[in-house]
Amino acid sequence: ISYFSSSVRLSLVKSAELKSITSVLNDFDTSINNLNEENLTKNDIKVLLVTLEISNDSKSESIFPLYAINAESYGWSNGASSELYSQLNSEKSLNITLSPNEKKEIMLPFKLYSIQFSNNSWKKINHRDFFLVFSTYPQKIYVSLFS
Repeated sequence: ISYFSSSVRLSLVKSAELKSITSVLNDFDTSINNLNEENLTKNDIKVLLVTLEISNDSKSESIFPLYAINAESYGWSNGASSELYSQLNSEKSLNITLSPNEKKEIMLPFKLYSIQFSNNSWKKINHRDFFLVFSTYPQKIYVSLFS
């Protein structure tokens, strides 16, 4: 699955994963600072992990704004978590700069909070369809993450 934007190509490297925040923190030996906002516990947060390869196929430097990509699932939408992104990637900025013909593999983490879903939907969150949305206007461009 690929998406082209001017000279930048984004490709899904592997299937997206929906994990508990605890699993992500343990897998990547990291921590999270703002857990207590909204009185949330670790059971109230899941992370949708999307691994992308970003490549610049042009002869000049390109900048791609990763913050423009959203994850969606029927009535829910969220941008990448900049806090987790900077902990999971060597690249710290959500503005990716690519030299000519350069490729980078990055992991985009999208947080899901239990308060964003009904209790019944949260219990079945692992069975929902999720989409990666690259553009909404003038044409919505997206890919299914679990097809």
